[in-house]
Amino acid sequence: MSCTCCTSCRLAHIESELEELRTTIDSACIQQNQDHHQLLERLQFMATKIEDLTAQVASNRTVIGSALTLIQGFSAQLDAAIAAAKAGNDQALTDLSASLKTDDDALAAAVAAGTPGNP
Repeated sequence: MSCTCCTSCRLAHIESELEELRTTIDSACIQQNQDHHQLLERLQFMATKIEDLTAQVASNRTVIGSALTLIQGFSAQLDAAIAAAKAGNDQALTDLSASLKTDDDALAAAVAAGTPGNP
C-alpha cells in the first residue's frame, strides 16, 4: 500500500502517472506518424497514376488527331482522283488505291503496336 500522507510519496505517485501519460502520448505520436507516412505514400501513388493517365490521354488525343487528319486527307485525295478520272486520267484512281493501301498498312501497324496483348 502506498503512503498518501507524505509529500515525497505524493510526488512519486505524480511522477509515475506522468510517466504513464508520457508513454501513452509517445505511442499515440508514433501511430500518428505511421498513419501520416502511409497517407503520403498513397498520395504519391495516386499522383503517379494521375500523371500516367494524363500522358495516356495526351497520347490518345494525338492518335485521334492523326486519324482525323488521315480521314480528312483521304476525302481530299478521293475528290482529286475522281476529278482526274472524269478528266480522263485513270492512273489517278490507281495511285489513290496504292496510297490507301500504304496508309492502311501503316495504320494497322500503329494500332497493333498500341494494342496490349491478350491476357
